[in-house]
Amino acid sequence: MRKATLAAGDTTSRSLFDFGVSIPTSFVFSGDGRFLYGSSYYTGVSNIFRYDLAADSMDVVSNAETGFFRPLPLAGDSVLVFRYSGAGFVPAVFQARPLTDVSAVTFFGQQVVERHPELETWKVPPPNTVHLDSLGMREGPYHSFRSQRLVSLYPMVEAYKDRSSPGLATVITDPAGFHQLDASASYSFDNDLPGDEHWHFSAAYKHSDLDAQFQVNPASFYDLFGPTKVSLQGRARRAGVAPCLARGRATNRRARAGTHVVDGSRASAAGPEHLHLAGVRSTVRTDRGAHRKEPALVARLGGLREGIPVVAVGVDEPRALPPGRRP
Repeated sequence: MRKATLAAGDTTSRSLFDFGVSIPTSFVFSGDGRFLYGSSYYTGVSNIFRYDLAADSMDVVSNAETGFFRPLPLAGDSVLVFRYSGAGFVPAVFQARPLTDVSAVTFFGQQVVERHPELETWKVPPPNTVHLDSLGMREGPYHSFRSQRLVSLYPMVEAYKDRSSPGLATVITDPAGFHQLDASASYSFDNDLPGDEHWHFSAAYKHSDLDAQFQVNPASFYDLFGPTKVSLQGRARRAGVAPCLARGRATNRRARAGTHVVDGSRASAAGPEHLHLAGVRSTVRTDRGAHRKEPALVARLGGLREGIPVVAVGVDEPRALPPGRRP
């Protein structure tokens, strides 16, 4: 669209390329104005695409494994991007060259649908097919606690100390979401484990600013794959409150107070036998949750580490999260 056309009041637009359901993002002009660079999940992972304005053509110019984002053209064909990694988003530079063979990510769900086309009919109808006038309506006080219902109950598999543990998970909540209970239980059949470590249980409850959690030998789904293990031995009880002190257009300020009690030999570096945590924490979040500041006073009271009493008081310095991390 040329400036003269815009000045004449003609705002007619045209589509340069159809990415389907993969929305293009962060397209910018090159320094000489010849190209547009941007990213899209069109190939299954976020790759960089280049549109040639003179040739009216779109090319994919990267073949990323984990994803490239927010391209910034440099001199020549060099492009600065953010590459997604296990440590977050890190800067990277690559040479933009049109590619014809880009390895797309294999979606197992799509393969299942291709093998069983009847699954395409298993779709939830769109909301506009629901006739609200025909639904039963009731006026009166809403009792959120009494309105709680079972939302889901499904089988799952997690891991505990490299052992697979099948079990069940459930969610109970009320229609308005004032109360929510998430619970899961699994069992490890490995006979090498002590008798009191076969069962794994975790329950978390949240209501408004209040939250509580209880765990017994908690296992984790991510321990099935990741090199870092987060399953723990023993019991843990946590409760807290996080009222919103101030709410603005871009930030919310919350103060959190709570207690965390751990019993048993935990599978962590510190390995405390008993640890009682109590403290107050203030949190500031941006509207996108990209940064967090935590000026906080934290006290550890009555802890035992290898039989030695521990009492500590500290102040957490404010800090910003590294790129790509979310609070």
